[in-house]
This record gives sequence, structure tokens and C-alpha cells, in this order.
Amino acid sequence: GRAVRSRLDRLGMVTGSVAAKGQGIQVVVDDAPNATTDKQKVLDQDLQKLVNALWQVGAEAVSVNGQRVTNLTAIREGGSAITVNFVSMNRPYTVSAIGNKNQMAAKLLDTEGGRTWLTLRASFGLKFDVTSEDSMTLPAAHPFALRYARQPERLR
Repeated sequence: GRAVRSRLDRLGMVTGSVAAKGQGIQVVVDDAPNATTDKQKVLDQDLQKLVNALWQVGAEAVSVNGQRVTNLTAIREGGSAITVNFVSMNRPYTVSAIGNKNQMAAKLLDTEGGRTWLTLRASFGLKFDVTSEDSMTLPAAHPFALRYARQPERLR
């Protein structure tokens, strides 16, 4: 029973159905001061690259401004705002990742997403600050409802 419970707990954290607790890193990103062009502003694709980089360096759970990121999460622009899970975000954007804080912090800048953010900071003045956290809690994702499903032809 303990093995099954342990597996369910792990799957719950990975899928986002339960809150995640542990050490990790927080990355705070924001527009350049007095930003006037899109190159000086955080775009949805910039956040997507950052989140993907965190998964790449071993994140076990990720959230953006408190919205848990799962395999069903959309990070998009909606009007003049960035939305995560269809919830409008306010800047600055805090991207939190649970996992080995030392490994993630050390490897983040070696990813394409990390290098992109270094370029955005150096070239356009965007804010990009990474801090390690000994303990943090990421909320569970909002439950979703299965609207329809059908069995694939080959399994019928």
C-alpha cells in the first residue's frame, strides 16, 4: 500500500493535481524600465521559453504567478495581458520551480531559454533575477473536466 500511495503522490505532483512542496528556484522577470517597444516587454513566448527551460533542467513542478503549469497549460497573450491557464497575469512575473535548487540554478543559463533571457536582459533591459529557495509551495492546478473521449479505432 505504501508503494502505491507513494506512486500516487508522485503522479499527483507531476500532473499538478496536488500542491507541490520542496526546495527550488524562483525567477522574477519583468519589462525593461520605461518600456516602449515589444522587444523591451515580456512576451508570452519569452515566458514559454523560460518555463520549458525549467522543465529541461529538472523542475518537478512549475507555476507562473501562482498558476500551476501542467501539460494542459496555455501561456498566451490575451489582448494586452499574458494569460496562463486563461487567467490574466500582472507583471512582474514570478516563475517558481520545485526541484534540486542547486542543479536548476546552475544549469538554467546553459539552456536555450536561459540564454534567451540573458540576451533579453543585456540587449533590451528586461529584468531577470534568479533566487534559490529552501522551501516553497506551489498550488495544485485547477481541476479540469473531461468533456468527451472516444476509444481509438485500433483498440476497438
